[in-house]
Parts: sequence; C-alpha cells; structure tokens
Amino acid sequence: MGRQLASIALSGACRKPVPTAVAITSLLTSTVLFFLAVFYWRGNPKVDRARADKLEQYCFAISKWNDTARSLFEGAYKTGVYSRIDFDLQENTAVVNELGGMQLEPSEGRIQLDDPEAEYSLPTYHGLYYSYDGPITLMVKPYRDLGASIAFAFGGQTLSLPVEISRTQDHGAIGWKMCDYQKHGAYVSLPEHPGGTCLVFQKVQRLCVRVLYDTRQQLWVLKNNSTSCVVDQVNTYAADYGFVPVQRHQGPEALNISHIHIELRSADDPDLVAHDLTNGTMNFGITVSQQWQAAVAFGVSGLLCAVTGSVLFFCCIKECGYYAEVIPAKKAKTRNADTSTILEGYEFPLATPDNETLSEPVEEEHEECRYP
Repeated sequence: MGRQLASIALSGACRKPVPTAVAITSLLTSTVLFFLAVFYWRGNPKVDRARADKLEQYCFAISKWNDTARSLFEGAYKTGVYSRIDFDLQENTAVVNELGGMQLEPSEGRIQLDDPEAEYSLPTYHGLYYSYDGPITLMVKPYRDLGASIAFAFGGQTLSLPVEISRTQDHGAIGWKMCDYQKHGAYVSLPEHPGGTCLVFQKVQRLCVRVLYDTRQQLWVLKNNSTSCVVDQVNTYAADYGFVPVQRHQGPEALNISHIHIELRSADDPDLVAHDLTNGTMNFGITVSQQWQAAVAFGVSGLLCAVTGSVLFFCCIKECGYYAEVIPAKKAKTRNADTSTILEGYEFPLATPDNETLSEPVEEEHEECRYP
C-alpha cells in the first residue's frame, strides 16, 4: 500500500495533488522542527559559553568603570570640553556662518540592554558622556563632498581627527525606481556613465569620538580615528549620516546643515563595551530558559505539522490509493447487475461470458421421493 501511494503521488495520478504536496511538505517540516526541538532541549555548550564570556567581559567593564574609569573621565571636565570643526575649503566655494567653538555638556544617560535577564542580574552603573546637540548654520554652494577636521579641547589637551561632512556614494546602474524609492538618490547621467548611475548624497548628523586614558603617558588619546560610536556590521554610519534631498534625475544644488549632534565618550564606557560585544544588538545571546522555550515551541509546531501531514496522507490514500482502487474492485466482483456498477466515481464493466467472474450456478440435488 505504501509503494502504491508513493507511486501515485510521484506520478501525479492522484486527482488532488495539492493535498498530497501539502502532506509531504508538512511531514518534512515536522522532521526539521523535531530536530530543532531536540537541539534546543539538549542545549548547546558553544552558545552557553559565548554568552558567559560576553557577560564576564561586560561585568569587568562595569567594575573598571565604577572603580577608576568614570572618575578619570569626570575629572577631565574641570577645564571644560570644547569642540571646533575646521573645513577643508576650495576656491569658489561659499560657506555661510562657519562653525566655531561649541561647548559640550555632561550627560549621565545610558543605553538599556535588550536582554532582560542580564539587565536585572548585572551590577548597576551611572553613565557619563559629553555632548552638544543644537542648531548650526552651514551652507556650501555649489554642492560638493566636504571634508573637515574636528578638534576637542579636553583635559588640557587638544585631540583632532578628520571627518566627512558630506559624501557621495555611487551605486551603479540599478535603475531610477530602485535609486529613488530604495536608495533615496538621484539617477543621473555622467560622462563615465552615459546610461545613468545612482548617486546617493549624505550629510553628517551625528559625530561621536571615543577617547582612552593612557596610564603610561598620563594622557588622553583617541581610541581610533572613527567618528562613529555605533557598531553596525551592515553600515557603520547608518545612524550618523542622513540623506540630502534630491530630485529624481538631478543632484542637490547646495549643502545645507542646520543641526548637529556631537559626543565625546570614554572607550571604557560599559555602553560602548556592550555595543562592541553584541554588534550593536545589546543582547548577549540566547539564555537557557529561552532555549527551553524554543524547544517547546518547535516541538508543538512539529507535532501540529505531523498531524496535518498524516491526516492529508490518509485522505490521499482514501481518494487515490488502496481504499479507492482495491476495495471497490473487490466489492465489484461480488455484485451482479444489469448495468455498469459505479462505485465512488469508478466504473467497473459487467462480467461478460468471455470474462465472467461470477461463479457458475450449482444445481441443487434433491432426493427422490420414495413411497413405501
């Protein structure tokens, strides 16, 4: 019966192929779900170890921050924290109201973890960083990619690094619809791209610089030359740059920036350590209880898929398999009618003298009456 069903299902002889395909898919899906349920129920030592290592490093960062790092970072504010942006200007470029010195104010906000179990079980700490968030007036006409250097007066020192105020990204010939609706760029024709190319224009919205106290030199140094504190494997500058408004087939005429956010943070800040350890997700990984919940969810889903697939397979057998062909044929051999016998949609011809299946009538033997 199993071989007959398989041959019917594979050959498409079944009059209802959709339930058959759904049944096969459900049974295969249930197998995968049961495998995942067993996988999470038994636990994964690598996953548990990875989470434990991240939590250990995060706890060490909190201890270091509460002991010495925060006090050092707070003590450097005695002389104030100022920032200045110097632009890399070219000839025939008009700049309105060039940025001058901006004073950064302390803030004690911190980023909440997206990990409730770790949030309530780990030690607490008070965040600290210096920021400027306010309006500016910057206009460069005609538009071009503008570079600059940002300098911080911090702890009696001056720390500077280069920064991109505006930039242009070339995404190639992807079509004007994708360029306009997905990339928010302009599809323009260039001498090197006569057929057109997608140019995306971006301007800075947020600058964040990390500093680290060098105990040997007794000086503050830059952690790296990046102006972003956001960790994102897809696009590091996703939260730091915004799109410049453009027309569909024309780039911007001028660069206009009216607001900027600048931060100076300690590289020992537990918030930044958590960002680096979790790749910006602020979640240290799946917990043991979450693994058990996943195992139960996968197990119940696999059971439902298995029941659905079994019911559909039974219906297919009844419609196209053993119950639809063998059983009606056996019943037809025991019937004798003047017309064709129709059973459940299947037609069986009556037996003929050449192909007679019914048994020959047997004459009954009668005892002769004898009179005394």
